[in-house]
Amino acid sequence: MGYQVHVWQGDIQKRCRELLIQTCEVEEVSILKGVVSKDHIDMQIEYPPKKSISELVKRFKGRTSGMLQQEYPKLRERYWSAPRWGRHFSRSR
Repeated sequence: MGYQVHVWQGDIQKRCRELLIQTCEVEEVSILKGVVSKDHIDMQIEYPPKKSISELVKRFKGRTSGMLQQEYPKLRERYWSAPRWGRHFSRSR
């Protein structure tokens, strides 16, 4: 069973878009298509072959998440401070 969280709305959605564009400029990445929907982000990008896609994704997610949490403290409280499933289960031997 899954659920969707509608995080990307209003000012947060606009700021997320700005941060992704800024990160692309710094990383020499071109956005071919992209949309910040209310519950996910889609991007089609063109990037230099010397760059690793996994490193780019880490930069996108890390920078965007960090900045949004700083700028919108309520967002941090609501979505990033909640307990994670993995912390509630321990390994049985």
